[in-house]
Amino acid sequence: MMMMLAQVASSFIAPALAGAGAAAIAVPIAIHLLSRLRRKRQRWGAMRFLRLAYQKQKNRLRLEQWLLLATRCLLVLLIGLALAGPVVGGAVARWLSGAGGGGRTVHVVIDDALTSAVVENAANATNTANPESESDAASSRTASSRLDALKRDASALLDALGAGDRVVLWRSTRPDAALEGAAGSLGAVRSALDELEPAPVAADWPRLVSAISAKVERDAAAARPVVTVLSGFARGDGALTEPAPAGLVMLADRAAVALRRPAASRPNRQISAVVPRRAVVVQQGGGAAGSVNVSLTVRRFEDAAESASALVRVELLRVPNDAGADELAAQVVATAERDVSWSVGQSEVALSVAVALPALPEGFDREALAVRAVLLGRVGASATAEDALWLDDESFAVVEAVRLLRVGVQGGETAASPETADSSGTTGAVSATNTNDLGPAVFVRAALGGGAGVGSSGIESSALARIDVGALEGLDAVFVLSPALVGPEGWSALAPWVEAGGVLWVMPDADTRGSLNWPALMSRALGEALPLAGDVTELAEGASLAEGAGAPEALSLLSGSWSALLGPVRVNRVVNVSADAEVEDVPSGSETRDTPNDNTDTTDNTATRSSSTSSPGARPGAAVWLSWGGAESPWLVAQPAGKGTVLWLGSALDPSWTNLPAKPLFPALVQDALRSAVSQRLGRRAWPADERPPGGLNVAEAQRVRMGDASGSISNNTNGTDATGAATDATTDRTRRLDLDAPAPRPGLYVLPRSGDAPVLVAINPEAKAGDARALDETALSAWWDALGAWSWLPEAPAEFLASESPRAALHMWLLWAVLALVLLEAWLSRVFSHATTDRPGLRRRAMTVIDHWRLGEFADRARRKAA
Repeated sequence: MMMMLAQVASSFIAPALAGAGAAAIAVPIAIHLLSRLRRKRQRWGAMRFLRLAYQKQKNRLRLEQWLLLATRCLLVLLIGLALAGPVVGGAVARWLSGAGGGGRTVHVVIDDALTSAVVENAANATNTANPESESDAASSRTASSRLDALKRDASALLDALGAGDRVVLWRSTRPDAALEGAAGSLGAVRSALDELEPAPVAADWPRLVSAISAKVERDAAAARPVVTVLSGFARGDGALTEPAPAGLVMLADRAAVALRRPAASRPNRQISAVVPRRAVVVQQGGGAAGSVNVSLTVRRFEDAAESASALVRVELLRVPNDAGADELAAQVVATAERDVSWSVGQSEVALSVAVALPALPEGFDREALAVRAVLLGRVGASATAEDALWLDDESFAVVEAVRLLRVGVQGGETAASPETADSSGTTGAVSATNTNDLGPAVFVRAALGGGAGVGSSGIESSALARIDVGALEGLDAVFVLSPALVGPEGWSALAPWVEAGGVLWVMPDADTRGSLNWPALMSRALGEALPLAGDVTELAEGASLAEGAGAPEALSLLSGSWSALLGPVRVNRVVNVSADAEVEDVPSGSETRDTPNDNTDTTDNTATRSSSTSSPGARPGAAVWLSWGGAESPWLVAQPAGKGTVLWLGSALDPSWTNLPAKPLFPALVQDALRSAVSQRLGRRAWPADERPPGGLNVAEAQRVRMGDASGSISNNTNGTDATGAATDATTDRTRRLDLDAPAPRPGLYVLPRSGDAPVLVAINPEAKAGDARALDETALSAWWDALGAWSWLPEAPAEFLASESPRAALHMWLLWAVLALVLLEAWLSRVFSHATTDRPGLRRRAMTVIDHWRLGEFADRARRKAA
């Protein structure tokens, strides 16, 4: 009995409403029975004639009452059944599907996330991304990825479609791009399935479920939709490891949902991050090559109960400037290798690698280079034992190599000879025995690595007699040591230069008397890049520099000796930085002589000072690199301004202000801060595939670069080559362009439309967190999908699920039409059987004639029986 009830209930979307409709039949029956209750009889004279008339019409009236009762009961039942959403299968469903104009809609979801590139049958396959031998390359051709298996299942589902069925193909990484087709015309769907490749990102399951639910809602089909989810369900699909988001539509209430069981766990190792310590790298002086320092993060997704090791190769790549669009092949110009070791329980290793910087080509003062880190597998090691996913075994970054940095030094001269500085170039330090006779410019040039000219650090310094557009041309950085002598024209020239990527380092004059007008001039020209209060704080005892949490990120190369460098430095006087300093106009008629040999400021001494009385501090967006009394007492502040940077040191380079120039911190600080600030102008040039490059970059026409060695031949297959090294995308623009309309651009190195002869390089890397190929726990997976309603596992042969899910047709629309017809019939019968008039026109007259004939026939039969 219970099984029978379950089968009946399975024929309704809402069985409870069907039961309520059946129970509601009792309402009209109860009304009918209550109307038949006998009343107390009261005889009166005319009753005899009425009783005779009733006896003559009794059978007809009883028939009318039963017809009305049956009509009303059936009406109530059909309303309940229609609301319950009945469905039927078999021949009735096929007939109704033909009458309704549609069969099933089968939604095929195929998981093309990063983990779909996992090699499943790789017992004898080696690292296909970096084949070490011809035998390795040959064995890689037989390896089959997880996505290949999912494609075969999807193809079997397409083959099992019925004549009236439709299919909708979904990608897990791109919920907004579904492809539809009808049985018998699936050419486009099959082509898209064949061309499907793993995307370098995780699946977006919440958006996908919402998109499918919205599609099911829009497409009213006669048969219940079917949703088949083909996925390996790895841990890299991060959304499935967390509870289902609130508000997701109950997909299983609208469609039959079936999932492929999670695939077995596979190990994966990846280069999860490649970060150059400096985006702009300077060649050492005298033509000696410098080095590119790179921080790497190497991760393993496997059982960490054992130690493991691998090998990482870091390459510097150069894209020839004269290569055509179809010949873009990067050349390897320098390499370095490092061993990676994971201890027991360790899953992530950070290491630093230095790669020798090659000499720049003749005629180039700067050149964009790519950094490529590749995780190498051991020769003969099986993929199942070490690394079954190689799509994330390489990662790119972009640096800019410059022949030298050109720095201008304004002001800060004294009568003392510059030759008194110790410009040996080893440390750039200045002897402390005669610091009172040295001007700030001498200290700065010594810190840069030498006197005037090119120092051993690759920095060329020159004195600026005045600051204007011509003097700033070709300079990477400018030290303003006598800001009172710059003048309005000089600050106006500096503003666009900084916006374009220049580094401006401003320090106050040692003698501030009569020179307090320049903070207003600088703030007016540079906007709010660095507002100054202009007042001076005296620190009688001399304050030491606060260490805070350690070296700032921009000065991370100094972090190892940060405490030792800061310890000896003392600060006696500072010019304050205001958190909300106001810029006021300079009084009319005042002017400043821009004469470097005259240290007297002729500006009206009534020049404005900040009227702010708030506590000093850095502006939002500014970074406090050094402070003498905590966050509220900034000393060295870096403020971004466009592509450039404004640096402010709160003390003059004078012994009465600070002993910084005579301490080891100063040369290290000047060179490291300068290189860090100059690196900001290059901007970001590498993105994970789940992010978008900023709109300011013209990436629409970017061309993908193939990997090559020093001779230009292809070295491996990770960028558009097969296992033998033959290029596969040299003639296909679709695979060589950076498609921003795609959910995730193809990883690799790209060249933007060129500006002059210098290529602009950008890199796209796989999403690191999506590379976890370990199996997702079935309990967690079931809990996520349980939140969306009832579902089931797909059988080993997915086509069997379609066969078991025979076409089912919904009857609610047909029942609603029947309800409408019964409403009209009940209204007509109530009118006819009410006997409110003796007029019997049309159909009513004919119906009553039939009833009268039936009644007369009954009387005739009764008379014959009596006569007999």
